[in-house]
Amino acid sequence: GPEVFPDDRLRNAFEQRVREACPEIDQFDIIPGQEEARLIYLGVLQALPVFNQKVLVIDIGGGSTEFLVGQAGDPEYAVSLKLGHVRLKNRFFSQGTGAKAIQD
Repeated sequence: GPEVFPDDRLRNAFEQRVREACPEIDQFDIIPGQEEARLIYLGVLQALPVFNQKVLVIDIGGGSTEFLVGQAGDPEYAVSLKLGHVRLKNRFFSQGTGAKAIQD
């Protein structure tokens, strides 16, 4: 997801490592969250018989969550929030997720 790279320095380092590890790849793109949401929606349309229905698709990732509302192949609304499961775990359960840690 797009929230793997919270700043340009990390993004540039990742791009450099990809180029070193895969020199045969001439070009690649790191897509923004709204594009990720759109592609996820199109994937849902391929997997489920919901093309003519208005659907809400939610993709919870590690650093972000994408929400998309669409119907008939048309993504009407898409947003990517910096609200992923790893980010939430680190913020609210940094001491662990057991009963004792949650009670504290």
